[in-house]
Amino acid sequence: MLKVNDLVNCQPNGNLKQSFVGQIEKIYERSVMVKIIDHHIEDRWKVIELTGRVVVRMQSVTVIPNAIEV
Repeated sequence: MLKVNDLVNCQPNGNLKQSFVGQIEKIYERSVMVKIIDHHIEDRWKVIELTGRVVVRMQSVTVIPNAIEV
């Protein structure tokens, strides 16, 4: 079960080419808004363009167990 403030690993999507780590900010019906915390250097300009946030499908994220919240 996903919750706000969970740290998650996210699979690459239409916006970013590599997987990334983020923190859930908002939960929608089938997707979540994620604040990008760590990303591949190849995606740095896209992260800047997205202002550090992206909406991803719930099926594309996995919770990082025992993670310390940021």
